[in-house]
Amino acid sequence: MSARLAEYLKQQFRCRIDNLWLLGKTRCGRNESGNFQDLVDAIQELYRSNGVSVDIELALFNADRGRNISQALDIAEKEWHSRKSVRVADVYAWVLYRAGRYEEARQMMQQALRLGTHDPLFLRHAEVIFGERVSTR
Repeated sequence: MSARLAEYLKQQFRCRIDNLWLLGKTRCGRNESGNFQDLVDAIQELYRSNGVSVDIELALFNADRGRNISQALDIAEKEWHSRKSVRVADVYAWVLYRAGRYEEARQMMQQALRLGTHDPLFLRHAEVIFGERVSTR
């Protein structure tokens, strides 16, 4: 069903991928069970077909929902080995935390915060991982 949905969305939005995320916030993107997995799969396929990697975003999406954690770990670890950005470090730390690997999560979160980035998502993940409020100042 994802391929058919992806084709439909390509036709409707003429590959304006940014608009697809807006669709995901509406009820029309939900499947019979009330979730957006089909839409997420279709969006992911559209990004890939246009040469955009969304693997780290998928890992974050799954970690936030507590599902496919082993797959999210594999993705995050692979991304970390290929590009050591603070964004990848944040997602990797969050996935490690959600997998119950707390010490590794703390070490990786330190990598995510190493440049003093004031990203609210990084700070929220850090608060949960370290168990205390975090400031980058």
